[in-house]
Amino acid sequence: MKLRQICSSVFLIVGLCASGYADEHFPFLAQVSKKSVNIRAGANTNFEKIDQLSEGAEVIVLAKSFDWYKVQLPLTAKAYVRADYLKIKQNSMAELIGDKVNIRAAANSESASLGMIKKGEAVKVIAQVNDWWQIEPPVQAAGWIRQDFLSVKSATVDATTLTNAKAPMPANTTALKLIEVKGMLKAIAGSDSQARYQLVADDQMVYYIQSIPDLDCFKGAKVSVKGFIVADPDHTHAHPILHAAHVSLLL
Repeated sequence: MKLRQICSSVFLIVGLCASGYADEHFPFLAQVSKKSVNIRAGANTNFEKIDQLSEGAEVIVLAKSFDWYKVQLPLTAKAYVRADYLKIKQNSMAELIGDKVNIRAAANSESASLGMIKKGEAVKVIAQVNDWWQIEPPVQAAGWIRQDFLSVKSATVDATTLTNAKAPMPANTTALKLIEVKGMLKAIAGSDSQARYQLVADDQMVYYIQSIPDLDCFKGAKVSVKGFIVADPDHTHAHPILHAAHVSLLL
């Protein structure tokens, strides 16, 4: 399968020194190592089969539970939302009018949840099945594959492939100096601004990280951040604001 192609200035590159390293640090890019592999709605063969991948197909691994990997669903996977939660718009798009609605593995409320979507989010509808719509799996939708059916292919993952968001570059970047800062990435509790993370550098200097893509899977890790110091004319932040253009996990 082909991964979603989304252009962005922000990339996350996770370094792997061995295949075992990926077991503890997510996300990473994997490929199917068997002839035919099922994606299931949960970490057990009793869960519904929602897609089937051929040998060599690529998937993004998000997490692990025992002998199973949690993966971002490919666009070919089956996913459903109740019709009364969607407002159909143009070009096969629909807007969610319910709040925190489950994406289901089949067209019934008893099937397993593949994730949740929030009010106002847009999805692509494929076909109506009774009182349900089959939708193109959004980035929040995830399934499960047996660990021994996948092998590590790459440590490079486009942040927007995970979040479907773009981080706008600050204006007049040509006049700004690109810097690199190494330190520990931490989430800022309760932040409702674009600066949702802070970087505690090796010299104890603190930076706020301005970036739309969700970096939660890298919080608590030591990273290298390349970016631009952006202006804060009103001095509303206690620390310098670093607009992240590139984030790499350090071993």
